[in-house]
Amino acid sequence: MFAGLPRPGLERLSMAAVEVMIPRHEYSFRAGDAPGAIYVLRRGLICISVPMGHARNVILALLGPGRAFGWGSLLGDSIRPISAMALADSLAWMIPADAVREVADSDVEAGAALYRNFRRCCIGP
Repeated sequence: MFAGLPRPGLERLSMAAVEVMIPRHEYSFRAGDAPGAIYVLRRGLICISVPMGHARNVILALLGPGRAFGWGSLLGDSIRPISAMALADSLAWMIPADAVREVADSDVEAGAALYRNFRRCCIGP
């Protein structure tokens, strides 16, 4: 997730990160929530889904340790279009989107690295 990020930026993000426990069947966020953070999964399994109405969800991805989710928080203040639910007791680092944007805005190299990683996550290589 932070491949290629210069050391000072990585240190600033690690200082902003908060470890959070996401119990099985609990949500780290739901579709419709205001964005605010990205998450890096350390342990567990997260299901990313989008609601399709009539109590149905379409699963977009199952994420394991080392994967990041909630990247949409970096795009602004719109609501989240997806939900992230733990399928097992999970542990993640929650990093405020403002901290990530601050690192990207203050260092061109860091901004480029974050953009490349965001693109890989959302679009592919």
